[in-house]
Amino acid sequence: MGEKTEDFITYNYYDVHIYYLDMPCSVASNVVENPDGSFTLYLNSRMTHERNIKGYLHEVKHLKNDDLNNCCNVQKTESTVRET
Repeated sequence: MGEKTEDFITYNYYDVHIYYLDMPCSVASNVVENPDGSFTLYLNSRMTHERNIKGYLHEVKHLKNDDLNNCCNVQKTESTVRET
C-alpha cells in the first residue's frame, strides 16, 4: 500500500480515526469499528479532496444509522444511505 496519513476527530460522541490510503479507484471510502468502540474511516488518497469529503459524509451516515451493527443486506444499506 502507499503512504498513510491519519487525522483524529470526535463526531457526535464517536471517536473516529481517519486514514488516507492508496486504494483501488473502485473504493472511495470505508469505515470499520475497532475493538475499543472507536471507528476507523479510510479515504482513498487517489481521490480528489471533494470526492473524499463526499466519501467521509457517506461513511458518517453509516455511523449515524448504526449500519455497522445491523445485520442487513449490504446493497440495501448502501442504497438507503445514498437516498438520504
